[in-house]
Amino acid sequence: GSLYLADWQNVIIGHMQHNIRDPNRDKKHGRVFRMTYEGRPLQEPVAIDGEPVAALLKNLEHPTLSVRHRTRVELSERKSEEVIAATKEWAAKFDPKKKEYARHLLEALWLNQQHNVRDRALLDLVLNSPEPHAVIAAKTVQHHWDVADPVLNVVTSPIVQQEEKIEVKVPEHFSKAEAEVYRLGSEVFHREAHCVTCHQATGLGMLNIYPPLVNSPWVSGNEERLIKLTLHGLWGPIEVNGTTYDPAKGVPPMTAFKAILKDEEIAAVLTFVRNTWGNKASVITPEQVKTVREATKDMQMFIKPEELLKQHPLEK
Repeated sequence: GSLYLADWQNVIIGHMQHNIRDPNRDKKHGRVFRMTYEGRPLQEPVAIDGEPVAALLKNLEHPTLSVRHRTRVELSERKSEEVIAATKEWAAKFDPKKKEYARHLLEALWLNQQHNVRDRALLDLVLNSPEPHAVIAAKTVQHHWDVADPVLNVVTSPIVQQEEKIEVKVPEHFSKAEAEVYRLGSEVFHREAHCVTCHQATGLGMLNIYPPLVNSPWVSGNEERLIKLTLHGLWGPIEVNGTTYDPAKGVPPMTAFKAILKDEEIAAVLTFVRNTWGNKASVITPEQVKTVREATKDMQMFIKPEELLKQHPLEK
């Protein structure tokens, strides 16, 4: 009967494993507020564990979502024959033409889906419900029963997917071999959760979070420096085109790609970013990447920008 609010913020993207152990992840601050309605009693506890099937079905009429959810979990542990027979009897008392009963019939449909019993008559009732939200939910069940069959673990009808086509404009001065490298680099750059996720298709990055690749000496300058930060990732304050990107303000580290990409892929994607969006710089070769990878194979942590700049000062 209460509402809980978690007051916590940390601008660290969590789709990579290294972000879980990120040293800048704040594990000390945060607040949890519990809000209750003054003068109104709290919700009475609802018996669920070990209750008879009939009582559990009655729980599915409860207005609180968490009660219904935990009840469904409990019903998933019971014998399917008993649950489905009782559900059929329970659902029969609801008028499918009335919106107030749509959710109850949807609960019954979900129980059939949960126990892998396909009640087409019940499905049709909910598909024709006067409640549009129930119809949408029923169409999801219909999809699993008719298109994506979880029992047979096959897709029984083709699902048409449209892939975004990336137009690749190879620099005119590139040779035929270099053009193939450039095309591979474009493909790597645009892979999900790779470079494009942070630096964007424009190469402009995201304001105050991900630095731009356009007109950046970090990109078009020293080749070894760029290969190192790509292999091992980058973690620390970094200035690009007059803007400082600081982890203390929630900027996440650059992903280390040494275990994700092959030498050929790293060479290709670096060649791509060094010669796109108006950038023009030398091609990176797999041999260069291999040499740097071998020379820095003992490196386990992210490279700090200041350490990298001691080795390879930024061009002016």
